Amino acid sequence: MKKEPFPSIILVMQKVLTLIIVSALLFAVACKKEETCRAASTANAGPDQGVSGTSTTLAGNKPDSGTGTWSIVSGAGGTIADASSSSSKFNGAIGTTYELKWAITGCPTSEDIVKIVFACASIANAGPDQNVSSGVTTALAANAAASGSGVWNIVSGTGGNIATPSSPTSQFSGVLGSTYVLRWTVACSSTQDDVSITFVNTNPQLISVDKTSVINGEIITITGLNFSANFNGGSQIAIVKNEEPNKDTQAFIEIISRTATEIKAVMKGLDGALGSYQLLYRKKPDANPEKVFPSNLTVSVTSPAVNQFFTSSVYTLNQVTLGKEASFGVKNGSLIASDYAVKIIDYNFVTGISNEITAKINGVTANDFSGGFLGSGMDRIVFTVPASLVVGNTYYVKVTYGANTLFVGWNELLIVQ
Repeated sequence: MKKEPFPSIILVMQKVLTLIIVSALLFAVACKKEETCRAASTANAGPDQGVSGTSTTLAGNKPDSGTGTWSIVSGAGGTIADASSSSSKFNGAIGTTYELKWAITGCPTSEDIVKIVFACASIANAGPDQNVSSGVTTALAANAAASGSGVWNIVSGTGGNIATPSSPTSQFSGVLGSTYVLRWTVACSSTQDDVSITFVNTNPQLISVDKTSVINGEIITITGLNFSANFNGGSQIAIVKNEEPNKDTQAFIEIISRTATEIKAVMKGLDGALGSYQLLYRKKPDANPEKVFPSNLTVSVTSPAVNQFFTSSVYTLNQVTLGKEASFGVKNGSLIASDYAVKIIDYNFVTGISNEITAKINGVTANDFSGGFLGSGMDRIVFTVPASLVVGNTYYVKVTYGANTLFVGWNELLIVQ
């Protein structure tokens, strides 16, 4: 019996239908995939950044489709707060450069790189130079490092101490009269700055004297530091006899001019004045012993040598009248009046300034002045008391002969009446 063809036809038709369905499904999937790739966003990690500090906000683009992810390509010590956020916070280390990648998934995946540099915001500034006139401790005044750290070091000067080297405002102590150079270094920027700190010694100091051997009435020039205003009736310079420090030496000093660094004074004395003296400085004539500042300066009062020019210890009269004559004695000088110059000294105890008024010399008389510390045989110099002097004031008398300049009246002042 002959078979019917229908089963074969049905089988063929089933296969064709299956093929059609599979093709349709594959076409749909392919179309979907093609649609996804076309919608993918192009990654943009944002502009490169130079950051002062240790934190910044990233600026990647938000994807229209797909997802974005941050990752660190290079640079140590960095952290991304939220790797899937285009505007995540990013923290890093000072002085470090980072490269970060922003990748958006898709077909294909899109990527972009951004560079982040964490620079140091601080440039070292050690603060202004200081002259410290009160005490031996001061507060430093460097800038605080905005990032990173700073440290102090002593560049020069001995005896100094930095209390907290890492603090920009650390206390610093030193030695009176010393100058220090300190250096503030900011680590992150590797910059340095120096500051000078001087602890000013405001105590009076006697440094040198131009003559170490004088006759009574001779001027000495004393150099030093911090000489202050002296007071009427006192010299600021005290003397102690080296051989007999506890004895009344019958010697004293008169100041005739003063600045902060120089004093011109006159050594004066009576019969017991010969000997060597240690010079002392005191702020006031009536200062207590603890307010007296000693020195290593010594001046010897000596007897006049043969033919050495010197003056008498007394005037004809201690009290004189304006426009009238007065006199004093000289020895081993000239008998010619023009060989001498006589100046009346008006010394201001407050300012330390001396004003010199010229006195007219009327003549010299041989062997006409006797008595006093230097004995007899003195020549008398007669001069007119200048009318410009003030009644009631006291003055010194200075006489110059050749290269010699001395003061008259070692224990007396010229008093105008």
